[in-house]
Amino acid sequence: MPAREQGWIVLRCVNRRAHAVDGAWRLERTVREARLARLDETLLAALEHGAHVIPFIAPALGVVTILARTS
Repeated sequence: MPAREQGWIVLRCVNRRAHAVDGAWRLERTVREARLARLDETLLAALEHGAHVIPFIAPALGVVTILARTS
C-alpha cells in the first residue's frame, strides 16, 4: 500500500507462528531503499536488499513493517 510519505510503499507481514521465520518480499520494480519501520511508519534501521527482493526475519507472533522506495 502507499505510505504516508510520498515515494514509499508499505509492506507488512504477520507471523502467527510461535517461532521466528525467514521471509522475503519480491517486487517487480527495482528496490532503491528499504527500511524497517514501526506500525505507525516511523522509519527505523536500513535493510539489506537486492534489486527485486527484500529479505527479513519475522519474530514469533510478530508484525514486520517495511517501507521501500522503488523505481
